[in-house]
Amino acid sequence: MSAAAAPPSLASVTVDPLYQAVATSKDGDPLAPVTIVTPSTYAAVATRRALALAAGSRAPGGVANVSCTALDLLVAQLGAPSLWRQGLRPVPAAVETEVIRQVAADGAEPWRRLASHPRTLVALDRAFSELRRLTPSALEALARQSVRGAEVAGLLVAVRNRLHERHWADGLDLREAALEAVAEESPLPEELGAVVLFELPPLSPGETAFLDALARRVPWLTVAVPTPPPADERWVCSDPEQEVRTAVRQVLAGVEAGVPLWRHTLLHPPGPAYPRLIHQELNAAGLPSNGPQHGRLDGTGAGRTLLGLLELTGGEWTRNQVLAWMASGPLRTGPDGRPVPVSRWNAVSAAAGVVRGLGQWRERLERYAEREPAERDEALALADFVDDLAARTSAAPRGWAGGAAWAVDLLERYLDPESGSPWPPEQRLALTQVAGVVRGLSELDAVSYGSGGAVSVDPARFRAAVRAELERHHLDTTELPGGGVGDGVFVAPFDRARGMHFHTTVLVGLADSLVPGRGTDDALLPDELRAIEGSGALPVRARRHERARLDVEAALAAGTERRIVLSPAVDPRTGREQVPSRFLATLAWSTPVQRIESFAGSLSDAGPALSAGELTLRALGTWVSSGASVAASPPVLFDGTLRTGIEAVRARAGRSFTRFDGLTGLGMVTPFDPANPVSATRLETYAECPRKFLFERVLGIHERVLPEDLWRIEARNRGSLVHAVLERYVAERIAGAPRSLERLLEIADEHLDEAAAGGLVGKALLWRIDRAAIARDLRTFHDEEGDSIPLAVELSFGDDQSATPPVSVDLADGRSVQFRGRADRVDRGPAGELVVSDYKTGKQTSISKLGSSDPLDGGRRLQLPLYALAARQAFGGDGETVLARYWMVSAERSATYFQLELDNRLERHFADVVGRIARGIDQGCFPAIPGAPRENTFEGCMYCDFDRVCPATRDRQWAVKRGAAALAPVDDLLAVEAGEPLSASLVRTSRPGRPGGGK
Repeated sequence: MSAAAAPPSLASVTVDPLYQAVATSKDGDPLAPVTIVTPSTYAAVATRRALALAAGSRAPGGVANVSCTALDLLVAQLGAPSLWRQGLRPVPAAVETEVIRQVAADGAEPWRRLASHPRTLVALDRAFSELRRLTPSALEALARQSVRGAEVAGLLVAVRNRLHERHWADGLDLREAALEAVAEESPLPEELGAVVLFELPPLSPGETAFLDALARRVPWLTVAVPTPPPADERWVCSDPEQEVRTAVRQVLAGVEAGVPLWRHTLLHPPGPAYPRLIHQELNAAGLPSNGPQHGRLDGTGAGRTLLGLLELTGGEWTRNQVLAWMASGPLRTGPDGRPVPVSRWNAVSAAAGVVRGLGQWRERLERYAEREPAERDEALALADFVDDLAARTSAAPRGWAGGAAWAVDLLERYLDPESGSPWPPEQRLALTQVAGVVRGLSELDAVSYGSGGAVSVDPARFRAAVRAELERHHLDTTELPGGGVGDGVFVAPFDRARGMHFHTTVLVGLADSLVPGRGTDDALLPDELRAIEGSGALPVRARRHERARLDVEAALAAGTERRIVLSPAVDPRTGREQVPSRFLATLAWSTPVQRIESFAGSLSDAGPALSAGELTLRALGTWVSSGASVAASPPVLFDGTLRTGIEAVRARAGRSFTRFDGLTGLGMVTPFDPANPVSATRLETYAECPRKFLFERVLGIHERVLPEDLWRIEARNRGSLVHAVLERYVAERIAGAPRSLERLLEIADEHLDEAAAGGLVGKALLWRIDRAAIARDLRTFHDEEGDSIPLAVELSFGDDQSATPPVSVDLADGRSVQFRGRADRVDRGPAGELVVSDYKTGKQTSISKLGSSDPLDGGRRLQLPLYALAARQAFGGDGETVLARYWMVSAERSATYFQLELDNRLERHFADVVGRIARGIDQGCFPAIPGAPRENTFEGCMYCDFDRVCPATRDRQWAVKRGAAALAPVDDLLAVEAGEPLSASLVRTSRPGRPGGGK
């Protein structure tokens, strides 16, 4: 056996020893076959390319008849024919997992209890992979031991026996068959030729035995991993995110220096954390990547869609679950159907009150379609879609093969890669691979049992099997054009860099807690058991650490020109300091340490920027550090968005009230348009907070109520429900029906039942409490109603459905405001006066604080005088007495009524307040007025939907800007006073009367 040694220093492409080994193996015959055995399929692709590049520079004809393969593929190539002759075939991973589950379920405790848990199967599969490094006799001997963990070896023996009963062979059988094929005198495949072992990792005893047997049959050479010189650069960064940003920056620096992107690699410790960060930063920088852990199939669009679909089959069809599935990928409503309108259907289903259950989807969406004609088409389309989806997902066949075909058909029916933006090649490939993995489950019929010989698969088992297989398989980008290697930066764990060579190698995550790691004992294969085995096939903790060191050395050796190592200073999860990996003592012993303490510190680095935003930040930092104004910097002058942002920050910090504080300009929003009457509540909102008016009344922003988040019926919905009950009851009275508590409660039951069916009443138990409280309030209302004669219910004025004209309020400046509205009720009182009532539910604490000094509360309570004017316009004369009252119809109230009498003084005050509000709106003045601090927010913001939207410094902004000239209309409104006491009072009696002494 001879060997080709690596040169003492690494060349730009380290393939000289390999090329020499191939030339030696051909022994002067350019067409002689040679097989290069590499550590992985990625290394095989990269080796083939590197060898072709090296041969092309040395021989005009290149190199021919050289194949590159991974060791496990060579074992399969030589062992599979022998297995077929024995009547065995390699077991698919899904079949093996199912057999493991069956054997564990048939075994003793705790395996029987844990067999159905997916994590148990994953852990056993990982332990079995290690145990298969043993020979069959060594495995059986280990199973007979009495130490902890030996029962795991016994489980594997039982699994192998059951597989053999069904003519399946596992990896151990395959290796043994390959060993037998090589040891026999039967001819080997001609295309095998001489063998070159290229940078293989430490081998198990079984692998060594196979290669030793092969060496006795064919010529072979070894090319070992070269010993790397110390790292060229060493960085310590503040945290893993900054560490990865620095690593990507090194890649960009290499590209700017003329090194192709495919000649860079980013290598990381095992686990999902670093790959996620690396791909995130590469995507932000616009750099493509490839590698073995490009993503598991369960995280691809096709994987998420299929898993979400299968979860529906065994779930409660909750709104959250269905909408999450709809958002998992570019779905369509069916073959040749339209794209699923996820956002629209989210809003429709929420408004319909759908929470869970297939019955709710149809019933509540149809009710919603009746209530909201404008949404009818979408509501019914959604109901039809869910019905069809439920029918198709409930029709799963019983067997594995039928279930696999059914699942793939569903996936291809609803997933549409052509809708919207074109899918990237990786996602299209993922769809194909997901379908292939699922179809592979059909093999499970051969190892499953059912009554009468028929295979029956529980839906939960089918879902678990699909999820396990998609989690097991990573997206194989070698199927992409170019083999997946060479398209961008190669990203992989340290051990996957063996056999590959790049211009620049960047290693991240070199903290001792990660590399080699804390090294806790294996729960299934403890070191006590590993030590008894003795051959080294099951390495103890110290050997595992040594293997990790060799992997890191091989990863560093993959860099032929630049070798960079990075480590984090702090663990962001715990805030604790990270100790550099112990391996750096030999890998970077003479390399100076460079530090990046923060993101801000990285901006001052001379390396390339990772994005346009970072480039802008650097330019701004340089400009400001020179003493110049940031507003005059080139990035600000040439970027309108940035310029506007800086202008906004400065304006909000200044004393003037500007467009960045809520100044929209004169006439942009006006209440003086006679063709568009305004409501009292619209102006009340402005008096409460002009910013809230802008968001809610002008921009139309509203917080969406999600039915699944409701614990109790919302106050506004409860109020609307009570109003609807009283409207119908009073309408019947106007039509001639007598007062009747029984009829009032009968109407209430109908409306309450309908509200419950609508789904927006909260949890069932709390709804029963609220329903009983509403019934009690209606009984109290009936007692207090007395013998007054109702004249009108929901008296409307000023809108398209009303014959009554708007109420016009003339202002002192000659302009007028036209009002529209609906008064809840108008009665004729005992003395012939008109009594207008506006029902109020809830505590109404603010109403209980009203008094005669300003019954309009600075504009926050405009309904009563407006409704009194509307009632006088509809039923009375100029001299007729009109009373208007807030009728509190809740047990939580602090008074029965607040009422006032419409007279000249009230009319003048009402017109004055309306004029001040109208001028503020017309002049486009919409500041935030938070009030005093209270309970982590402000007095005026405690119950505001926009509290989370407004800045936390809104009180300081208001204090600084108050008094600005542009805020004059708001200051004018805040200074409003009635001038003299008005005829208004709180009434705690059960009958309305003239305002005065009832307070």
